[in-house]
Amino acid sequence: MGLTSPAQSRNTSRGPSRSHSRACSLHGADTPEVPPPALPVESAIDRLRGALERAKGAGLARDVLLAKAEALLRLKESQRQALQAMIAKASGSFERARRLGDADALKQIKEQLANLRTDDPVQLREAEQVRRRVHNALEDIKGHLRVFCRVRPLSDKERAMRDEVVVRMADGMRIELPRNGVFTFDGVFGPGSQEEVFEECKDLVQSAVDGHNVTIFAYGQTGAGKTYTLYGTPEQEGIAGRAITEVFKLVDGLRGSKGIVSASMFELYRNRLVDLLRKERRGKSPGPC
Repeated sequence: MGLTSPAQSRNTSRGPSRSHSRACSLHGADTPEVPPPALPVESAIDRLRGALERAKGAGLARDVLLAKAEALLRLKESQRQALQAMIAKASGSFERARRLGDADALKQIKEQLANLRTDDPVQLREAEQVRRRVHNALEDIKGHLRVFCRVRPLSDKERAMRDEVVVRMADGMRIELPRNGVFTFDGVFGPGSQEEVFEECKDLVQSAVDGHNVTIFAYGQTGAGKTYTLYGTPEQEGIAGRAITEVFKLVDGLRGSKGIVSASMFELYRNRLVDLLRKERRGKSPGPC
């Protein structure tokens, strides 16, 4: 029975390990590198925690946006119902005011409807229909045919000749002549301003934009002031220029529809109707229409 020394035992036990190590080393030269060790658990947890917080933040932001949208929808619906109630009330008030011929009440209803603000096309149409009915009722109260009188001041020539004014304004609707008595009109203007005269015609422009036929004209003997009243001066514009400006203002303010404006200008001269806007042909003056 043979015995071995401790040294020999250690050498014997280590031998296979060194041989295995060399084998692994040689084998490793022909295989991919071993990947680096995974991140520590704490780092992975931190990354997951951050992702979770970001997800919660996004969800919170979404919830806030949804809440705001729902609140806005509720507000819009509340406004729509309030406007609908206002239109219905205005329509009822209009019928009562029209039966009573209450012009002041009709004017108030008209102003309320003109100031109405909504994006709902249905409500816009309803409000516009009521406004037109109110406006037409006001014009009916004033009368379909209205005649106004404007008393002009003396001209420089008349003053030089020491002429005197013989027309006396009795009130806002009557004038008095020494020999001919009293004449009544729908309104009487003194020399006044052009703005004052146009204010009486302004509502007729609205009627024209609403689709009604409207005529405004001035008549009187030569030198009565017709041209000044209709056309005025650059500093004091007359009815024509102010009416054109008002037309474009009303068209620009149309809600839910568009308007097209066209113009023509004619002259009745010696029983011939002449188109003043037609282009001249080869230097000849415009002929009759």
